[in-house]
Amino acid sequence: DATLERVREIGEALPMMVETRSVELPPGYANAGWARKLAMDAAAELVNPVNGVILTTDADTLVDEDWIEQSLIELDSGLDAVAGFVMADPMELMELDPGILDRGRLEWEYQQLAAELQSRADPEAHDPWPRHNQNCGASAAIHVRTYHAIGGLPPIQVGEDRALFEAVRRIDGKIRHSLSVQVVTSARTDGRALGGLSDQIRLRGDPDHPCDDALEVAVVTLRRSIWRSRL
Repeated sequence: DATLERVREIGEALPMMVETRSVELPPGYANAGWARKLAMDAAAELVNPVNGVILTTDADTLVDEDWIEQSLIELDSGLDAVAGFVMADPMELMELDPGILDRGRLEWEYQQLAAELQSRADPEAHDPWPRHNQNCGASAAIHVRTYHAIGGLPPIQVGEDRALFEAVRRIDGKIRHSLSVQVVTSARTDGRALGGLSDQIRLRGDPDHPCDDALEVAVVTLRRSIWRSRL
């Protein structure tokens, strides 16, 4: 799709160094998880090992003009990682079936209510309400020292972004679900990554398809949050 050529062309006009790497992955490794891991590993090699940071997004995503600045502000406040707020492209949303939009709206509202429930039942000083509860590769930032501490990105085929933040949690890292760090991502239904966002959006049109695995029953969220707050 000429991405490499376009990046190199644009890179020549930018005031900073642009590193590009072209890799052909064999079957079994040709997926989003391995592609993001290789990219983040490469970034980890380039930045300062003490105070360097890694930011990652997706090819079908537009970041806000202050995306880097806001990500760094959050990280500099004592955090280990930042999960940005991801919004769907409003123009592409208008082209979706009403049934998909209705289900998406319900899931989004439930997701935000669950985030508030967690924040109030188990408040964290570094991640206070208001916040969101997305853990998406379309907007993620992490200190390189934290990235090394978790052993790098887990190279799973689907959900590598969620696995990244879960790995940070397992070492008691501080994660901020920031509303100040924002991006707009595609709402297309014909993406190339198997099991990615485009598949999730398309399957919302199937009334028999289960909702997102991250949307657990409210009482389970409440109980888990209360138990965790007592630890």
